[in-house]
Amino acid sequence: CNTDSHNLYSEALLKRISAATTGQSGTFDEGAKVVEAAIFQRLGVNRSTLTVADGSGMSRDNKINPQTLAKWLASFDVEDPVGKRLVKSLATPGYGTLDNRFKKTNLNGSTVHAKSGYLRGVCALSGFILFENKKPTVFCIIANGVKGTVRGVKKMQEEIVEAAINN
Repeated sequence: CNTDSHNLYSEALLKRISAATTGQSGTFDEGAKVVEAAIFQRLGVNRSTLTVADGSGMSRDNKINPQTLAKWLASFDVEDPVGKRLVKSLATPGYGTLDNRFKKTNLNGSTVHAKSGYLRGVCALSGFILFENKKPTVFCIIANGVKGTVRGVKKMQEEIVEAAINN
């Protein structure tokens, strides 16, 4: 789901999580509660920083602040099995949703693993920068209220990631 954004799969996973937790037929509402509870339990963040409305992220009722998403990503150790699976599930430049991203970016031997997201007026990019001899860097860049095309926002996101790599 993370590499190519299969929204139907994501919705089905949310309902599957609900069914596994409740022992009943899965619902979006129960799945959302399970996801929110897992994040709050793991991070101890304020409940106002997150609202899950669906599994795909396509609902405008979904809300997350960038700090919460970055904290969630940073809570995974990319060297342990779960963290490795998460990183491997994400798109990389030239593949999946990043197929046309980072073409003019100097990655300096690092690897970017990220999930992009787009709704009219919203453009997001979050993920990991993995380095050869340095700890990973987590990033989360969400632009809201974008008027017209997101081309400029995507360029800005790539420049921010490049700056993080070269810093």
